[in-house]
Amino acid sequence: MKLFTLRNGTICVVLIVLGILAWNLSRQTIRVQTAKVQNGPLSVAVEEDGKTRIKERYTISSPLLGTLLRIDLDPGDRVYGGTTQVALLQPTSPDLLDERQKAQAEASRKAAELAIQRSQADRRKTEEALTLAEKNRERVLALKAKSSVSQQEIDIAETEFRVQRAALAVAELAGRIAEFEFEQSNAALLHHTSEPTSASALTFTINSPIDGEVLRVFQESRGVVHPGTPLLEIGDPSLIEIEVDVLSTDAVKISAGNEVVIDQWGKEETLHGIVRRVEPAAYTKVSSLGVEEQRVNVLIDIVEPASERRALGDGFQVNTKIIYWHTEQCVQIPVGALIRQGERWGVFRVQNRRAEFVEIKLGERNRERAEILAGLDVGDEVIVYPSDDVRDGSYVSTTD
Repeated sequence: MKLFTLRNGTICVVLIVLGILAWNLSRQTIRVQTAKVQNGPLSVAVEEDGKTRIKERYTISSPLLGTLLRIDLDPGDRVYGGTTQVALLQPTSPDLLDERQKAQAEASRKAAELAIQRSQADRRKTEEALTLAEKNRERVLALKAKSSVSQQEIDIAETEFRVQRAALAVAELAGRIAEFEFEQSNAALLHHTSEPTSASALTFTINSPIDGEVLRVFQESRGVVHPGTPLLEIGDPSLIEIEVDVLSTDAVKISAGNEVVIDQWGKEETLHGIVRRVEPAAYTKVSSLGVEEQRVNVLIDIVEPASERRALGDGFQVNTKIIYWHTEQCVQIPVGALIRQGERWGVFRVQNRRAEFVEIKLGERNRERAEILAGLDVGDEVIVYPSDDVRDGSYVSTTD
């Protein structure tokens, strides 16, 4: 009887000890990292590498059949519209030209006339857009004194004004190029329909149509060239845009007028831009992993004047962040706090030193922050990067 009682007592003690151990284990504290739910601005962007390119690249071609004298210009040399001689041709005698070449010269002059008309129409359109942007800018600045507009509205108006001013410069450049084409084609036609009367008339001079720099020389050495043979390429380095190819699934989110942040271009300063156009057609590109992707080109105008980005040349690599969504105020948390369970999104909220799983309604997000539409309040404390040990109801303590 005594042995039975002793044995029962031992079992009870063991059970009590096991219960105490289980209770202690259930109250085991897990150290976690936490963050506060905040209210503030949030931007969502498509981030891709891009490259710069000169907006208006002009290829000077031979307007007629003849012998090209050696071109002494090198890439990087400065040229001035109407004054810098870029090439010299010794044309073939008009007596040796056939009717087909004369017809080609007449067609080139007609095309040049149409190009002038189109450039004039484009310039008028751009001037009207610039006038509208200037009026809007003045209106916004006037409202600024009354504190009735946000800083974002002011920035948008300033950016649109600068972009339209740069667009007018490009339109004027296109007009000068069209006039140059007409002069060249007209001179070539006169050569086809008249005989040289002096030794100087045997040399056909080609001057630069615009102020800019030589980008490439295609035909440097002396030799016979045919009509349309490319001789050299020139452009104005101050008129630079950025070309970015993005996934087609990202392109549908981007619209003309979206703001762009430009960095990693070689200097610490950050540049800014605005999306001018999203091209309507995609193309197939093979990624570095060998996966075929549908990509779309996005063209971006740089807001800063050329004097602030002189070192940025043609074909340079840059990093762009195209902001397609922005809000000044929203409830947000670090993306490291998000937990996905099937189709649901949730977080572990810290309440009374215990982890509590809370289902949330998720809005927009970027690589660092996520918008919370429902489920959390500003000031709540959530666990960031929770380990597998964290469960609903687990005791937790925050790290220093």
